[in-house]
Amino acid sequence: MKKVEKYFISGLPLSGHDLMLTLTRRLSNKGYKLLYKKRELSIRGLLKQKFLFLALQELVRRIIWKTYLSFFVLTKKNSRIIFAWPQLVGFDILLKALKNNKVILYIMDNSFFCIRSYNTNPITNKECLDCLGYIKPHKLCLSFPKKYKKDENIRYLRLLKKSASQIIFYSQNELQKGLLKKHFGDKIKVKVVGMNINVTKKHQEIIESKNPSYDIVFHGRSLIAKGIIYVIKLAEFLPDITFLIPDSKENVLEVLDENYNFSENITFKKMDWESGLKEAVISARLVINPSLWSAPIEAALVKSSTYNQNVATVESIYGYEKEIKKIENHIRLSADILIAAKQLKNFFQQ
Repeated sequence: MKKVEKYFISGLPLSGHDLMLTLTRRLSNKGYKLLYKKRELSIRGLLKQKFLFLALQELVRRIIWKTYLSFFVLTKKNSRIIFAWPQLVGFDILLKALKNNKVILYIMDNSFFCIRSYNTNPITNKECLDCLGYIKPHKLCLSFPKKYKKDENIRYLRLLKKSASQIIFYSQNELQKGLLKKHFGDKIKVKVVGMNINVTKKHQEIIESKNPSYDIVFHGRSLIAKGIIYVIKLAEFLPDITFLIPDSKENVLEVLDENYNFSENITFKKMDWESGLKEAVISARLVINPSLWSAPIEAALVKSSTYNQNVATVESIYGYEKEIKKIENHIRLSADILIAAKQLKNFFQQ
């Protein structure tokens, strides 16, 4: 009997992504061959700097990669192919692979029903389920992180829904499984496989600090869906509470896309987990992971809850924050900033 060929195709590069490195290591050990996108350069940025040859080189590289993947999946038969981040691989590639192969979709975000990938409303910035069951994006919604034409993205998602019975879905947690069934129907094949973030806490890493540097440490990327604006607004209503945002003020201003007078109780410091953020999380009086979408298992929340037992999230309907059980003092904040500020005042007064 011929051995089944197994492949893992990812729209994200391996470098600089702990989750990807852990996942691909496990899959390699199980006999999967890995195909993943190399880190891309910004063509717009290269053109802006007048690096015309490098911009052309990047464009050609992307075309070659897409052509190769299309040819690859069309020539495979009876293979087992796991896709992750299909919007970055190309939804057309996934749909082509379905013709002759067993396809598994490992759900990393909500690009299976939301063209923004992180399902937040473009006006309220709150968890949005408007496209669940039928794709009908708000007029202000744009494709992210890959910039598809809107009609093209909608068409692909509708084709994906029609093809759902041919796909095995891997979900990270039970609520995400519920989200998949709500969108694709109860009859789809879904398996909860979790997500190994590979976070271990060593005894010597625990820092007992009676005088933490910051009251609240924001642990997340500077994205609206990850709650960066939520935290900035929250700081305005808590002037006596100190906040750390682990990014530069310039980067945050780009996200806000406007001039902004930040509260004086916010400190901006560009850092990552290995360059000071871990220590800040450990010593904080409270860590906040305020994702505003139906987030599955996020590395930031897992790390926060591993190294600090005072963690705040924002209440969601389908987010992993609703499901996690291991946080000793878990504050589920209201999406309403005024109510959330009162909740945090109560916490710090205890």
